[in-house]
Amino acid sequence: MSAIIKQYPPYTAAHIANFILFYGKQDGFPIDNLKLQKLTYIFFGWMSAFIPKYPLYLDPIYAWKFGPVIKSLYNQYKHYYKDPIKYDDYAWIDTQFRHLFDNDKAEINIMNEEIYEILKLLWDKYKSASSGYLVDITHEKGGPWDKTYDGTLDKVIPVRIIQNYYQGVIEQIGK
Repeated sequence: MSAIIKQYPPYTAAHIANFILFYGKQDGFPIDNLKLQKLTYIFFGWMSAFIPKYPLYLDPIYAWKFGPVIKSLYNQYKHYYKDPIKYDDYAWIDTQFRHLFDNDKAEINIMNEEIYEILKLLWDKYKSASSGYLVDITHEKGGPWDKTYDGTLDKVIPVRIIQNYYQGVIEQIGK
């Protein structure tokens, strides 16, 4: 993993969303806004356990009533309601991070090869999961969302809580 860390470029949630939309189209799995939110969060969680020094993306994750949310993705795709997102409706980098990239489009071809391969494994694990199942696992009692949600919309789930939770899941798997 040290080679990954030395080359780790910053990504945004839009990069991960575009990865999910790309593979959703390729593998024939429709992605609605809820599923996109949950997968983007779950991928962040697993990657934060695998590479704790470097979060997968820069965007904060908020604890909202219906679970972990990345505001920029929510705002871009909320008009779809429960309908599948059009696969060519790619996510754009949030304005607060645009200065870090050459353009506004979050292109997945800039991803580090090792990170991309891990994301592909995560995609293969979760691609057929229903939005309802993803809601259940992101709302788990004692999980990061549960520990953070206080009824407001502006409470950020601390990265450390997410990392600790997913590292604990890895330890449970290892037993």
